[in-house]
Amino acid sequence: MWTGGVPSWSWAAWEGKVDYDTGQDRTEGAVRVAMDSFRTEYDTEVGSLVTFFCTETGKDGAVVVRRVEEGRVWFTPFDMRDDEFAEYLVIERERQLERPQDVHGAMVHDTWDRCCHNPTECLQRVDISDKARAKAETVLGSLVFTTTTAMLSLRHTKQAGEPSTEDVVCFDMVHFNDSFRGGELFVGQTMSMDRGWAEKTLDLSCKYRAVVLGAGMANGIREKTYSSWRDCGSGTQFPVALYVMVTEEQAGVLYRLAVGVVNLLAWTELRPAWESVVLG
Repeated sequence: MWTGGVPSWSWAAWEGKVDYDTGQDRTEGAVRVAMDSFRTEYDTEVGSLVTFFCTETGKDGAVVVRRVEEGRVWFTPFDMRDDEFAEYLVIERERQLERPQDVHGAMVHDTWDRCCHNPTECLQRVDISDKARAKAETVLGSLVFTTTTAMLSLRHTKQAGEPSTEDVVCFDMVHFNDSFRGGELFVGQTMSMDRGWAEKTLDLSCKYRAVVLGAGMANGIREKTYSSWRDCGSGTQFPVALYVMVTEEQAGVLYRLAVGVVNLLAWTELRPAWESVVLG
């Protein structure tokens, strides 16, 4: 349960060091290849999929919920306004149609089109609900945004490899349902986290709400990566995913427990709900 004064979504809310290593120089164990490669330092490897609002105190002392002024990116080295972003997506689609020999590019576009949370759809979901705005006004420092969410179960990863120390743990995000082969759908994985903290905080018998934050690209996924991760998508030919935050809810406000990545089509298969959330 989150009880700190700093918003849970901030890196400053957590004890211990902040690791900015992209994992490129590490031994390519299964966990590191699948997970750390998603932690990018380049704008050309991330995509905007939500519009953030924040709660703060205005000049007159009143609490206000305002839109965060930031440009959108779509695996591009430049920021775009909303109208430029929409135009860019159309132009990129037209360019792809002019390059039928680019099989990989066609697969990328097709998969994003099939994903329920794609860049075109996010432009139709900019505003936040009145209910979320009202709740956010009671939580100074909160982030508010409209996104897709789904309830997922966590289990210790079935990766063939292990993290570099016994103090680190990673979890699979899965959805159990008899309609899926084997009774479960592998959706994605969390980033590595402190084992002691995870065992103290997470209850693997519970379900947790995952919310989409953005899109990412991982060029480091290779054939040795955990087979279930490969099988739930198109694997090495299509190394992209949705960034998500795993949260717990307290009185209508979500608080961060972990971050991770999920497969686009597995997420879509869950039929996640679009809703405005308040992240404290």
